[in-house]
Amino acid sequence: EIRLSLVGSEMCIRDRKRYAQSKLSWAIALGSFNGLLMIVQTAILAYLIDLVIFSGDNAVLNNSLSTNVSNNVITDTAFFTDTNLIIMALIAIIFCRAALGYFSECYSRRGAMDIKANIRSRLLNRLFQFGPTYTQTKGSAKLTHLLHQGIDSLEDYFAGYLPVIAYCAVIPLAILIAVFPIDWQSGLILLITAPMVPFFMILIGCLLYTSPSPRD
Repeated sequence: EIRLSLVGSEMCIRDRKRYAQSKLSWAIALGSFNGLLMIVQTAILAYLIDLVIFSGDNAVLNNSLSTNVSNNVITDTAFFTDTNLIIMALIAIIFCRAALGYFSECYSRRGAMDIKANIRSRLLNRLFQFGPTYTQTKGSAKLTHLLHQGIDSLEDYFAGYLPVIAYCAVIPLAILIAVFPIDWQSGLILLITAPMVPFFMILIGCLLYTSPSPRD
């Protein structure tokens, strides 16, 4: 088969990532840190909602019990100061996450481009070794499609699939570490139910793969 003779096995394709290991490592590191900031952003947003909505009842109770007007003014000023600081921190985290997502995407795409360039050069060298007879036998159109669209289709694997696998290993663990000290019951529920998501995804994929297509 031409795929076995030129590209090699699937394991060989996976080994191509070593030609862009540094770029993919940076993409995974930035994406993982982006996921950790997502947890911090969610916590700050929940705290802000609690501070704005549920602190009103406490403020009314304090105003009814307090007789010193200056204390009320100081309390309101501190409240608005804390709220502004939290909103500023939330905005800063959002911008940081946007920057991390952008640079992570850039590193992953550049790493995928380096891998594709390496695979394409190896294919061309192999074709030169086989000579024009092999090209005529297999067909120039088929080889051209393999050199362009065939190799370009690997970009989603190296730039999308591999980093996402690393994110899936880091972010759920970080969520559990953040939730367990606050509410161990919720953490236990997440620990039990989280593995069900990939299980059902695999199950649905297997069912779709084994089911006959409408064209059959």
